[in-house]
Amino acid sequence: TCWHEPTCFAFFIPAIILWFADRLIRSYQSWCVKTTSVRVDQVVGASNTQEGIVRVLFESSVMKSFRPGQYVFVSIVKDKFKLWKYANWHPYTISEVFRVHDNNNNDSGIEERIVSGKINNEKNEKNEKQQQQQQQQQQQQQQQQQGSLTDVNSLSDTASLRRRANALPSEQAHTVASFHIKGLGNKTRKLMEAADVGSTLTVKVDGVYGPRLDYQDYQVVSLFAAGIGLTPALAIMKDLVEKRASGVKTVAVENVYLTWAVRSTEEIGAFKDMFAHWLERSRNAILPIYIHANVYVTRMSEGPDVFENMAGFSLVYGERPNVSVEMDKIAAVSGKRRVWAHACGGDAFTRTVINEAVGHHFAIHNETFEF
Repeated sequence: TCWHEPTCFAFFIPAIILWFADRLIRSYQSWCVKTTSVRVDQVVGASNTQEGIVRVLFESSVMKSFRPGQYVFVSIVKDKFKLWKYANWHPYTISEVFRVHDNNNNDSGIEERIVSGKINNEKNEKNEKQQQQQQQQQQQQQQQQQGSLTDVNSLSDTASLRRRANALPSEQAHTVASFHIKGLGNKTRKLMEAADVGSTLTVKVDGVYGPRLDYQDYQVVSLFAAGIGLTPALAIMKDLVEKRASGVKTVAVENVYLTWAVRSTEEIGAFKDMFAHWLERSRNAILPIYIHANVYVTRMSEGPDVFENMAGFSLVYGERPNVSVEMDKIAAVSGKRRVWAHACGGDAFTRTVINEAVGHHFAIHNETFEF
């Protein structure tokens, strides 16, 4: 023991100090960094075919350092006087982040290279009349944004947040994030009931955690997801589309392939507005980026075409995705271009994607979702 061999303290003490430091940092992030503008919405109600989905939308300064693929620990409490409830923490993957500025001066603090000629000193080249018009527009937007970040009702309008948000991190931005929860257990079912009746909830966030993924260095990104395991893929897709649309040259990705398996078309409704927005952004992008999505509805033999007029999105009823076939198609189209793959779902699904990715010589990152 250390009593008989004092030199062992030299090995244990540094580790103990690091452990205490980690606990202090986590405690500070959990209890001292305030999470504001919380809204919990039931985006898909429970039915005979699926369990329902809840979206939690919140604003927190800890999300400024967020990168797609990372996660947070969250404690959601309905009765704030039951202090023992705050000990119930669960990890959640962020599905979407909005970086909303107080004004239009969004080019400060940008660390990534932009296509030349897109960001410049346009203000100095405009005449006095145009400057006055711009100032008036800025004032109007400031008033709208100041109200929207504190107005709970307007936070549910994520379409407005998407239009106003900047794709690039900045110290001046208010960071609003969301994560989605499927009603699989008693805790999440009670959360859905609380969201349905509009109950006030207290949300504590600890994070962010996880590595920074290097998908932006590849020409092709292939995303595989099952059910609510779509959420990390959503954050990756948003990051790629927004940055390519803004002309960020450090993002090499030109093609994004999504293969998603769901039980019913009701689950698609929670995320369809995201797909539509990114499709529109990709069409008007400064640097070209193309989205290809195959969605498999496993427990319905037929149904409506929910992706009507959405080029690149296809719907397959009554089948499960054949991962090997999907990767064969991607490999054939991609040629010698490097492919980065991501998988999130159940253990069996994720293991299949990993094995096929290795066989196709794709770089692979995976997350496992099990309940």
